[in-house]
Amino acid sequence: MTAAAYGVIAAGIFGSIIGSFLNVVIFRLPRGLSIAQPRWSFCPRCEQRIRPHHNLPIVGWFLLRGKCAACGQPISAIYPTIEALTALVFMIVWDALFVAKLVPAVLGPAGDWGILIAWLSLFACLLAISAMDIESYMIDVRALNLAMVLGVVGHGIWWFRRGADFAGPFLSGDDGSAGFVPSLVPRDVPRNLIDALPPAVSICACAGGLAWVVTFIVLRLFGVKATFDELKDMEHRASAPDDGEGDSHAGEGSVEQTAYLTGGAGGFRPLPVILLCAVILVIGIWQIAENAHVIGAAADRWRGMLSCVTLMAVIVMSSLDSREADEQIIEEIESERSQARRMAMREFAHFVPSLIVGFGLFFYYRSTHQLDTALSALMGVTGYSAWMGALGGAAYAGSGLVLGAAIGWFVRIGGTLAFGKEAFGSGDIFILAAIGASLGFWGAFFSFFLSVFLALGGVLLTLFAKKSRALPFGPWLTLGAVVYLWVGPALMAYFSSAGNGIWSLICDTAGVRH
Repeated sequence: MTAAAYGVIAAGIFGSIIGSFLNVVIFRLPRGLSIAQPRWSFCPRCEQRIRPHHNLPIVGWFLLRGKCAACGQPISAIYPTIEALTALVFMIVWDALFVAKLVPAVLGPAGDWGILIAWLSLFACLLAISAMDIESYMIDVRALNLAMVLGVVGHGIWWFRRGADFAGPFLSGDDGSAGFVPSLVPRDVPRNLIDALPPAVSICACAGGLAWVVTFIVLRLFGVKATFDELKDMEHRASAPDDGEGDSHAGEGSVEQTAYLTGGAGGFRPLPVILLCAVILVIGIWQIAENAHVIGAAADRWRGMLSCVTLMAVIVMSSLDSREADEQIIEEIESERSQARRMAMREFAHFVPSLIVGFGLFFYYRSTHQLDTALSALMGVTGYSAWMGALGGAAYAGSGLVLGAAIGWFVRIGGTLAFGKEAFGSGDIFILAAIGASLGFWGAFFSFFLSVFLALGGVLLTLFAKKSRALPFGPWLTLGAVVYLWVGPALMAYFSSAGNGIWSLICDTAGVRH
């Protein structure tokens, strides 16, 4: 058994532990409770502390037979489900990086732990906000902000440690066929725009993002509500739980919260959790068998498909029940229809400085024939250094963050102007930004379009089963990112020639020679 196979087991165990913490995040953040206090897990019914051996991920729920040891009240199957899903997703990430080796630039966990941290933190946060979105249509952006920061830091660490090995034209300007790094496309495929953005584009995107931050600060200093403040207030009105009942634990008697705590009426129903654990076992054994050369490496695509189908099944099943929040969010959108286009234009105005800075810098690079210049040359640095590698990684992740968010804002503002009502949730924009910070701009781009088709499939599957249910888009964006892990290299290779053609056209128009 190879080290990668042992890592699969460790990734699953570690994922279940993180999933146990995510349950705390999912329950406490929407209710305004502190994650740090109390430091131990407690039953939200009787408020008694849960014993350590009862708090074991997945296993503890089975030991308790789905009931609190102190008060005997039902414990929702959502808790072990989140723990099992986190274990599965962590195994998928490990599989994509170190078993299936879908990212050719990645060699192993010893040198590539920076990118591993970025990806694991991303999907852990995506799972948490997906559960919140399904339950109450509320996304706590603090979790996504953490994913963005760790995405930028993780890429910086990765490029700092590994940049000299695959610097390519992004950093040092050396010719080669590796493409702009980190490469998702096999190295025998010619250098391509679709693989990673050129350094000049990354700098323009980061500059535009910095201009937005400055604009936000200036507006706050002058007492003007920036776009983010308005959206946060609107989301709070639409999704804040009714705290008219219950005690200091934020209205535990509401319909949504009761559904989350008990999973509805009925007794101990472990079959769904058992089936999910069976899938985890199959995925783990499958990876180990492939590492031991018992089965061929070509099987990894089917393994990825099984993982994605499992996650989609969980999302579809969670979308079948109607909740009070369904009608509430629909009514909120309809009530603001009369002001939707005005709101969209106001949001667009807040981004004008960012657009001026980003596009102004882009056209400057274009006019000076620097669009295809290496990062070191753009920064006035001679040669390559490890710190230049860290800066390149941060620029790559930062541009993915900014441009991922730009996709969401374009859809939101454009869709709202076209249809006269809110077309895309503000929380979903943060999801795309977090995906872009870890998976790059093209990861956010393809994840969005994959999620659209996956959501349409989910609607068709639930069309005759659900009564009246709005569709939270956050879980589908999460699934789109997971699917991208497996189909990303194929998409990159397929569109690489088109990407090269577009980029060559842009550069050749300016008279740039390759």
